[in-house]
Amino acid sequence: MASALPSSNNVIHAKRALLIGNNKYKKNSQLQYCTNDAEDLANKLHKIDFEITVGINLTYEQMDRMIKTFTDKINPDDLILFFFAGHGCQWNHLNFLMPIDDDRIKTNTNLECRAINAHATLEKIMSCRPSATIFLLDCCRNTFVCKSSNSNGLTSIRAVAGSFIGFACDANKVALDKSINGRNSIFTSHLLRHIDQPNLTIEEIMYDVCDGVRKATDDDQCPFRISSLIRKVYLNQQFTIHEPDKMHVASHNGYSIKKTREFIIKYGPYLRTTLQVAQILFKLGSFVIPQLDSVSDAVGSSIDTILPTPNKQKEIEDQLNLVEKLLDRVDHKWAKPKSMMLEQDKSRGVPLQGPDLREVETYLDVPDNKRSLGNLYRTVTVDGHVRWVCLEHYDDISFNNTMSKYIDQLEAMGGQSILVNHININTKWKQHGITIVGSEGLRHLINQLSHPESISYPEGIYVDDDHETIYIADYENDRIVEWKYRAENGQVVAGGNGSNQLNYPRDVIVDKKNDSLIICDYGNRRVVQWSRQNGRNGETIISDIDCSRVTMNKNGDLYVADCDKNEVRRWKQGEREGTIVAGGNGQGNHLKQLNFPGYIFVDENHSVYVSDCENHRVMKWMKGAKEGIVVAGGKGEGNSLIQLSSPYGVIVDHLGSVYVADRYNNRIMRWCEGSCEGSIVVGGNGKGKQPNQFNHPKGLSFDVQGNLYVVDKWNNRIQKFDIDSNKINN
Repeated sequence: MASALPSSNNVIHAKRALLIGNNKYKKNSQLQYCTNDAEDLANKLHKIDFEITVGINLTYEQMDRMIKTFTDKINPDDLILFFFAGHGCQWNHLNFLMPIDDDRIKTNTNLECRAINAHATLEKIMSCRPSATIFLLDCCRNTFVCKSSNSNGLTSIRAVAGSFIGFACDANKVALDKSINGRNSIFTSHLLRHIDQPNLTIEEIMYDVCDGVRKATDDDQCPFRISSLIRKVYLNQQFTIHEPDKMHVASHNGYSIKKTREFIIKYGPYLRTTLQVAQILFKLGSFVIPQLDSVSDAVGSSIDTILPTPNKQKEIEDQLNLVEKLLDRVDHKWAKPKSMMLEQDKSRGVPLQGPDLREVETYLDVPDNKRSLGNLYRTVTVDGHVRWVCLEHYDDISFNNTMSKYIDQLEAMGGQSILVNHININTKWKQHGITIVGSEGLRHLINQLSHPESISYPEGIYVDDDHETIYIADYENDRIVEWKYRAENGQVVAGGNGSNQLNYPRDVIVDKKNDSLIICDYGNRRVVQWSRQNGRNGETIISDIDCSRVTMNKNGDLYVADCDKNEVRRWKQGEREGTIVAGGNGQGNHLKQLNFPGYIFVDENHSVYVSDCENHRVMKWMKGAKEGIVVAGGKGEGNSLIQLSSPYGVIVDHLGSVYVADRYNNRIMRWCEGSCEGSIVVGGNGKGKQPNQFNHPKGLSFDVQGNLYVVDKWNNRIQKFDIDSNKINN
């Protein structure tokens, strides 16, 4: 089998990890477990095919040089993991990782030139454009005593798009300098337990880690984590081939076997599988294998050597038969230890990957090349899975890696288009909105079907970019109004014929798969499905529920907020009862409770965001979580940048930033992931009906261009705020 080497344009992606552990501090207390933490984690990651760089007990110069060397090796779309265990501190809203020569740090300003700036390190890594970066810090021990800095843990850090950040303890807290196994810190011991688990995303891994740390410390230590990943990231994704009809065999001249006997004994099951594939392909068409002149001698067989014959097809068939006879002879000639037999039996049908595939090289005469084996070249998918593929499939993977990022973003809002590259943390919107639906002058005509351009106390909005259409839950008129982009008039597409059809609808979404609307029919205590193809009546799909909001994930599962039971349930297709995914523990303000859930949003990781209205906060419930975390507000009712007042509409962008309609403060707020306070996006100019004012804003939505739509309820209008192109700063 033969293939040319990859050209310089074919960059091979990798999984790379840099791990640093410092114990032997000169000024602060020496630590016990940090070097073990770095070395043990390196061993775990090596087994799942990470390329490892480890530093132990490093000075500032050594840490700085190692980080620079590491970042210089990063190629675009590599998967990166950075881990530090040791002392750390914060100063001037920045986090610093301490080298062992901390005795040279005399003042706060020394930190900038004698310690590693964690924020700057993350930015250096992300500037290399990796597919994702996992940034884990196990520092801020409670034995840190440096007086020249703020030793009260690490400050919260804003995740750069494409990064996941985890601390051993919560922001502004310290980690316990203890161990549960006598070798590793509490945080790292749980990290080691889960980091190599197959087919789990990093979010799922860290959820298990955090849950374990909290239980082990009786909630004294609660790890901090924020994610700005734009897709699912797997550190150890496994695949099994069940579709032989899709198997691709690429050509290569082959290698000479150095230790033939041991090779055939060890890899007998794989050789037999390969033989069966070759026999099938031979029957289907031309298939060429190398000459086997010396193989029978190498394994001590008395079978005659097969020489080339004029009949090429007959020659190949004879060669395949020879291989089969050799394998049969080996099976009977040499007894195998029971452990090897169990290993071989276990290996049947499991493709070789990572270190196992590399072990094959010890039996072959191959060049010293870490990037290729035969015609296979090493690449890493954006999911974090290492694949050994031929150039034909390498091109496919490279294309799919790029496209899948955009596909996931487009599906992240449960079928509703999400902006791709139009929003970043510096994006600004024009401060004066454009009224696209509603007119104060037509307020007296709101109950007439001939005037769907007028709306009365609207609640929910759905932007369908595919059809350039906006759907509005026209609350007091008991109907759903459809409004085409740039149209002067809308039309009623559901309800409008009395409360027997719809009664105070609060929300509407589009089920694109079934080409229908899903309506939260609050007054009739039900959820209704209404066909978009001349639907005259809706079909009740969930009944006996005080539904305040509804949304859908990309799998077609429905999420419904029940404002009376203070819970959010998920309904998979065919389910009757649904599953509680947020709240459900009575009315209250604890992390496991809600108090009048308003709007809900579900991200691509199935985390549920809930505007917890009467608790004046927005909660995030990760998949499978027993309690939520506060991502906006939660500091009591008020109008400061750390407070909300009865929040309603909530949406989340691809960076993890939360946008919330701060109802009684008449403003739209943005809380970047991990931030302690929000910022005003639009509004905040008092209650009113001017283009830069609101009167009880409710629903929110983005279109695919990143323009913001706001349901201005008591002004009976929908406001559109365009991105301010004059203030875009990438």
